[in-house]
Amino acid sequence: MAPAAAKRRDTLIKGNVSKLVHTFGSHWGRIRPSGESREVFFNPACLDDPESFDGMTVGQEVEFLEEMDRANDTRAVHVIAARSAAQGHRGVGSRQFRATIAHDLS
Repeated sequence: MAPAAAKRRDTLIKGNVSKLVHTFGSHWGRIRPSGESREVFFNPACLDDPESFDGMTVGQEVEFLEEMDRANDTRAVHVIAARSAAQGHRGVGSRQFRATIAHDLS
């Protein structure tokens, strides 16, 4: 793994959900990191709370880590809804994160 990729893997990234797909037997989406044009794959298993996937919306702010993925180049892991300073932040890896529904931006 290249040094730049290793650094990116350990850095919390902010972005927005850019695509959500809900089809029979397949649920996945893409996140666009803030200030970038690329998109990163994610699915329910990539969320700290997999059951919150159904409550996610396009445009919702999220935070995540990124890791290498053979099928998609990279994928988001430990995806959580971005929290305001008033809500507090327990840190990446905490299983106490709960994704919340963001206001519809459309």
